[in-house]
Amino acid sequence: MAFTKELWQRIGGFPESVFFGEDTLFDLEARRLTPPAFVERAKALYRPQYTFRRACRQLASYAISDGVLGVRPARFCRNAARCIVQLLALLSLLWAVVLTTRPGSLGWWFMLPFAAVLGLEAWFAFHPDWRFLVRYGPRALLARFAFSILVPWIVALNRIRGSLTGKFQPNRQNG
Repeated sequence: MAFTKELWQRIGGFPESVFFGEDTLFDLEARRLTPPAFVERAKALYRPQYTFRRACRQLASYAISDGVLGVRPARFCRNAARCIVQLLALLSLLWAVVLTTRPGSLGWWFMLPFAAVLGLEAWFAFHPDWRFLVRYGPRALLARFAFSILVPWIVALNRIRGSLTGKFQPNRQNG
């Protein structure tokens, strides 16, 4: 994010009363005051030194913060919808398994929603940077795919958790 000093002063800087999500609150206020500008085909290179588990925990912290602050409802809805679609696809797969055990059944048709969801999750996981990620090998690809499937669950459930508890998680870096 880049902004002018004048905009920063108009907003009053980053809110110091919020530990997680201060940048989100600043960004929302900046977007309210002025339309954002995006550089065409810009790509930010971000290399967090996370393990799979730490990346999931960090995402959960952000989602809890969103719930506590009551911000980004569209993000919650989008991820909750992905959870529902994943569940329906899994139920469809289970139904296909039950039906295909019967002679002459066309139960395999019920496998199509599951295959479609896997295809969409693969697209979500690999579309932005396939060429960059492939050089790290199959383990990185599998981790990215698993993370893509887990992201909506982590975001939706922890957003709900944050809005219900109203409490931020403690900063693990200070403990």
